[in-house]
Formats: sequence, structure tokens, C-alpha cells
Amino acid sequence: MTLTPAVVAVGRPVPGNRNDCKAWFESGARAAVEGTTTIADGGYQGTGLVIPHRRPVGGELCEWKQEHNRSHKKVRARVEHVFARMKSMSHVVSLASFSITSGGRPGTTSRG
Repeated sequence: MTLTPAVVAVGRPVPGNRNDCKAWFESGARAAVEGTTTIADGGYQGTGLVIPHRRPVGGELCEWKQEHNRSHKKVRARVEHVFARMKSMSHVVSLASFSITSGGRPGTTSRG
């Protein structure tokens, strides 16, 4: 597999519980990647994004679709790792902010 430079598009947060497709259109991410080939997970059906092939009811995928899904999965795994790190860093920043604003030192707890 040859990896090429890629950009992860992250739109602005959308309030409330939103379906992936609806959030894609409302967040501004779609406009940010207009005209580029963009891959996504299976939750983005009908958006024009490249998503994994679905197995037909009662059937199997042909070999080239299975290979495409394997390749797609490898790239998606790297993207999901980026998201996990972003969430992890966000959590660390939140904890540090809480500690500083509550008068405690990072890594310690305040006692009253």
C-alpha cells in the first residue's frame, strides 16, 4: 500500500445529536474539501464521499471490492488514531485548565 499525504477535514461542532451525514453538510467540512477525493466510514452513505462497499443481502462482495475495503480500512484506522489523540489531548487540556483555575497544581487535587 502506498500512502500519500492527506489532510483530515474536521468541521466546526454541530449542536445536539446529529446523524453523520447531516453533520457533514452543516459543519462546513463538505465545503472545505469540495472537489477532492475524500474517504469516510459507512455512516456517510449518499454524500458522495468514498465509503466501504456493502455486502449485498444474502451475497458476498467480489474480490476487487473486498480488496478496496481492506485498503480503505487501513487508511481509516490511521484517521481514527488521529481522532483518538485529539480527544485524548482535549481531555488533558481540560484537566490542566480545571487544575489551574481551581487553584491546584497540575497533577494534584485541591483539598478543602
